[in-house]
Amino acid sequence: MKLYQILPTGLAAACCLTSHADTAASATLNIQPNVVLELRAGPHAISDVDRNRYFRTYHIPGMYSDEQAAILQDLRVSPGRGTGPYFAHSAGDTERAGWNPALNRQFAEYARFYTNADKRYPGAIHALAGGNYPSSDAIKAHGEDVEVDATMLIDHKNGVHPDDFAANVDLIERWIAAIKKAGATPPKYFSPLNEPDAGWKGSPNPPDDHSQFARELALAIKDEHPEVLIAGPSSAWGHPRADWKRWTGSGWERRFIEQVGDIAGAYDIHVYSKEYWAGSPEHSRHFDPAKKQPTPSMYDAFLNGNDYVWDFGKIDAFLDIMYAHHQATWGTPSLPVIITEFGRQGITPQKGPWFNEHAYYLYGSTVTRLWMAFMDRPEVELTVPFILPFSDPGYAQQRGQAMYSQPNYPDDNKLEPTPLLDFYRFYQDFEGIRVPAQWEGIQANNELGHFAIAARHGDELWVLLHNAPARELTLNLDLGDATQQGEARIARMRWEGPEPQDYTDTELEGQWRIDLTAEEVIDPSQLVLAPEETAIVKIPLAAGALSSKRIEERFYSSQTIQPLNQEAVEYHIDLPTKHVTEDATLVVSVSAPKGFQQGTILSATVNGYAQEFDLGIAEGSAQLLAPIRLPIPASKLKAGDNEIVIRLSAGKPWAATIGTVRIDAVRYD
Repeated sequence: MKLYQILPTGLAAACCLTSHADTAASATLNIQPNVVLELRAGPHAISDVDRNRYFRTYHIPGMYSDEQAAILQDLRVSPGRGTGPYFAHSAGDTERAGWNPALNRQFAEYARFYTNADKRYPGAIHALAGGNYPSSDAIKAHGEDVEVDATMLIDHKNGVHPDDFAANVDLIERWIAAIKKAGATPPKYFSPLNEPDAGWKGSPNPPDDHSQFARELALAIKDEHPEVLIAGPSSAWGHPRADWKRWTGSGWERRFIEQVGDIAGAYDIHVYSKEYWAGSPEHSRHFDPAKKQPTPSMYDAFLNGNDYVWDFGKIDAFLDIMYAHHQATWGTPSLPVIITEFGRQGITPQKGPWFNEHAYYLYGSTVTRLWMAFMDRPEVELTVPFILPFSDPGYAQQRGQAMYSQPNYPDDNKLEPTPLLDFYRFYQDFEGIRVPAQWEGIQANNELGHFAIAARHGDELWVLLHNAPARELTLNLDLGDATQQGEARIARMRWEGPEPQDYTDTELEGQWRIDLTAEEVIDPSQLVLAPEETAIVKIPLAAGALSSKRIEERFYSSQTIQPLNQEAVEYHIDLPTKHVTEDATLVVSVSAPKGFQQGTILSATVNGYAQEFDLGIAEGSAQLLAPIRLPIPASKLKAGDNEIVIRLSAGKPWAATIGTVRIDAVRYD
């Protein structure tokens, strides 16, 4: 066991909206340790916890010293994504890693980075997003409506004017060629500009111009450099509000799908939940005091009107909409998705130093929940939390989001470990073959706050768990017909003791407990998780081969964003002739500006079979977007067209919208 202050250095995201209950809850997690779980959507499939897919750090691979690289190799993580190259010489970028005013020297620098990456991280996928481009003499202003949070706006970035597309495409081609000439492997995914919705300047129609630049770049390199795939939009602030203006108006994600989806290699987005407890106007000029939260719980914030929380269903629903819109636009399954930044935005000061380890605990909790949500998405190929291995020597040296930082800069440049080093150590060995895990006994209004990923690791069952609500959860881990052989043990990660009264407190009575090994013996039938606790349970099993495979395949409608008020809306999903299934679930992505009051009933009819769901559990939330899951008997589905009719029954009209729908069909091989 490790207490950081004392010693030195299922369905994954569950499905339905949750309440503020402070009382203890209990549930059963039914696990099938001898069955492989495979999740499919079109050509995308996952059946394991792959460390190269999930457990990455942020920055350009290969840029660190051999000694620093050895630390990462010991942790079994590697840098997954950074920004560059930097072709403009504006002041803000001179501090960024990889910047060099001489073009040929910059080419050589990136060739060195990727030569090192080939040696240190063979087989690992890498992504990169452009830093900037030579300044244009054309327009130098943001579009009128950037639809991005003020904290995400970047003053020194430059977009590319259409008149300059060809010259800048040539720069990128020369840069890729220089990396390959050195015998190195360039990044698999290249996004033309990092966070263009926050910083694209220099063209009259930023969302369209960015997409067209990406398209020209993809067309230019596809023959000469087919190993490099263009991705995008690499957007900073995809949060769709319930009016859907972000999607239909400025529409960075939608327009990239529509204009580049037939030739791009992946969709690239950033996912940041916004913090309104660990911040103040004193430390952030963009902080809105009206949104200040009374507790640090992101789960409470979600139900207290915080608009910007991805953790509890929003990311699942949003990725469904992206998938469906690609399918509707191009008539093919969607592209892979890379999440090249994610985390918790708003812990201030943003560039550090943070006041105490409680801030690191809050950041790690959101990263954990989002990791677990991504593990349930077949199309997600890469996830990179915004956690640097080492804070940059010339940029944000006191950064909190790093495993090693320089807290005493500029008086002392020494790198010191932060609590995020042991956050990664907690996950150091977590991997394995996915096995099914399904909740039982949790009321619908409690499922969204519970997360579970189960995997076979040799003859052991490993279960990653997270309990987000502000109350204890007592769990029975039911192993079905598998036989436990020996003691079950647990590694815990949670806050112990009083939480700080304010995020600036420097003298804490509590501490972030991070167990680096699973030593505590538990009874799997009586496992108690504290509020916002993460745990890895390891259960030895009697030796035996994995006997069968459970395939959960997702089929999407090609319809998106239909208003749901007094009139019913109709969706259609086409199932292939080989749709034979044992059970199925209808997943409805629903949104509303202010959640829903008790007694608001969502009714969904699939080929005449009706199911209902009380949406009142979302009361208190703002700008809601979440998936609602409704079981469907397999006998009600048919090959070919399946009709879904959705109605809203309430005492008053709601400005509700159905984002899209999908059917998850299950069969065993």
